[in-house]
Amino acid sequence: MKDRIRSNIEKFGRHVYCVAGGESPRFLYSIGLSVKTGFEIVLAGQVQIPSDAGAALINTMAKSLESGKSVKKLSVEFRKFGRFTLGPVHPSWSGRMALGALDYYDRSEIKLMQVLPEPDRATIDIPPMMEPFNPDKHKVWQWLDGNWPYSIPADTSVITNLDALQGYAISELVRWEEGEWEMFSGPGPEVPDDELFRVPLATLLAFDKSLEAALELEVSTGLFREFDDQGKEGPWQAWKRS
Repeated sequence: MKDRIRSNIEKFGRHVYCVAGGESPRFLYSIGLSVKTGFEIVLAGQVQIPSDAGAALINTMAKSLESGKSVKKLSVEFRKFGRFTLGPVHPSWSGRMALGALDYYDRSEIKLMQVLPEPDRATIDIPPMMEPFNPDKHKVWQWLDGNWPYSIPADTSVITNLDALQGYAISELVRWEEGEWEMFSGPGPEVPDDELFRVPLATLLAFDKSLEAALELEVSTGLFREFDDQGKEGPWQAWKRS
């Protein structure tokens, strides 16, 4: 891996490392940029951006920085995903996320800058990395330090929709197979294909502890709940495939 990283840095100026498949949301970060700028770039969460597009966004921002653009003036309009800027990252995150960079440079700490979307495009999987890492406060990212508490595999995923990822309460969920769930805010059949995403089930469980009820469901059964005029959710009710 070090040889591959070194080769990509020599050819392209940097390597972009993607970490996915576990209980934490996917994240990407650069290796090689800090030689020129003093920091690396990390894109954490933002599952609505595919991994290849996330890597391209990091490279686009890196090239602007390498050409002399300052962090304060850097603002990148990227494809259909909106405008992005960079924000500071507390050192406590680097040892949990940028392990490949630490290993490559043989350091115990490295400075990071976080890719940030416009506020109206924020999702629950984006950590406020300017703050010190706190598993009690940053619940979606609490398992960066391990200690997975559930009996299901830590890399179990779920299909959900953009509204749920933007923090709207999930109103219906179904367990189609032993390790296959769907969880939606609003009616699932009405969700457009481009607003469907596969994310770690851990992300939704951490954000809304009441979703733990899904773990006890039998295959081909589900739950739904209704909300009153003030938006307060009612109790879960059983649903079964007819």
